[in-house]
Amino acid sequence: MITYVLAAAAFLTLLATLVYIRSARLRFRVVRLIDADVHRRASVQRRHAADNVSKTRAKDPGHTLAFDGYGPFAPSLIGGTTYQMHCVCRASCVGMVGDTCHHRENEWFDFVASSVRQHRAWGNTVYNCRFDRAGELTAPGFKRRLETELNVTVEYAPSKWHECVSGPEGNNDILTRAGEAMLARAGLGPRYLAAARTHAQHLINLRPLRGKTMSRLEHASKHRVDLRKNMPYIFGCTVIVLRDEGDRGPAGSLHQGRSYEARYLGRNGAGHVVEKLDTGAITYPSHCTPINEHELVRDSMPASSARHSTTSQTIGADFAPLPANPMAVRPVAPAPIAQDSYPEGTRVDVRYFLSGKAQWFKATIQAAIKQGARYVYDVIWDDARWANDDRWKRVDLQAASGPQHRMLDTPPTATAPAELPPLVAGTPSAVA
Repeated sequence: MITYVLAAAAFLTLLATLVYIRSARLRFRVVRLIDADVHRRASVQRRHAADNVSKTRAKDPGHTLAFDGYGPFAPSLIGGTTYQMHCVCRASCVGMVGDTCHHRENEWFDFVASSVRQHRAWGNTVYNCRFDRAGELTAPGFKRRLETELNVTVEYAPSKWHECVSGPEGNNDILTRAGEAMLARAGLGPRYLAAARTHAQHLINLRPLRGKTMSRLEHASKHRVDLRKNMPYIFGCTVIVLRDEGDRGPAGSLHQGRSYEARYLGRNGAGHVVEKLDTGAITYPSHCTPINEHELVRDSMPASSARHSTTSQTIGADFAPLPANPMAVRPVAPAPIAQDSYPEGTRVDVRYFLSGKAQWFKATIQAAIKQGARYVYDVIWDDARWANDDRWKRVDLQAASGPQHRMLDTPPTATAPAELPPLVAGTPSAVA
């Protein structure tokens, strides 16, 4: 019975289709084309492209704040955090970073509240807070809590439409790339990534946008940062930190001296964040002095850049103007040798300090090698401890910082015999 009913329904559908085609005076090929076009439109459906510049983008700093997160990653050495929350102002593009272990509703509310308070402390009026549709951000009551307690309007992006929070989305990629470059330069592991990304955000805030004359931080805070007082050092460099007077040990103490060495991890408020090299503790001193920034800079440069001087790579307005027709540069004569070389076979006595006591060691010069404006010497030591050691075979005796030495004897120089004048008649020696 059911089979007959279905067959009848199919026959009636076909009959209605034929009646519609005849009444509309459409040929079967046209109807088939229309049906195929519907499937074609579904198969070539594309996502609408976002505008290069948003037409509704805020012009005033702090007007609209966009939020997004990054993580999880390896636990950080500062607090063991595994997730970072980001806030980017749509007008000034100044960014803020918050570390957390659990990116839930309460953690997000605290971070949003601190970001809004910071902008209002700068004198900005915050109207909108924009989020994507992550689960913790669309939790029941989260929007009402933000709008009620912070007096802002919460905006949610469409599903899978990350262009609505493009500021923190693009900022996440920049911070990750910059942080990984810092870790590679300093030779550090992934547990320093969170600190490196936070330091990278601070450096980005000190840089202006393309076509702007003031930094992101100055645009948002209306206050120019004095880098002479707030100098950011290279991430991972070794710094010297002065101990407080009460933390110092007695004079000459090696365990609690006047200062200690630490690894630089960035800034925190008006101070710095460092990791003590001896204990691994995290401290926040007000001042520190870097001691190996230049080595880290040189290590991260391309191989060809080491062939150029640092001055030639510096761009400044105080350089002397180049002449239109530069004159030919005369070749500079090589510097004369400061001292003649000692002859081979010369016996010398060289002074060295062993265990804090000065001792003299005898040696014989085997060969003299010209090196710049002086000579270096290959010697043979009388002391059996140094005789077969290649590290002490070559000695720079004539250098200003070379060891003190004295001559024991000078080998006789081979001189040609003096030729006497020929004997002629009339000279006394020729008289019989």
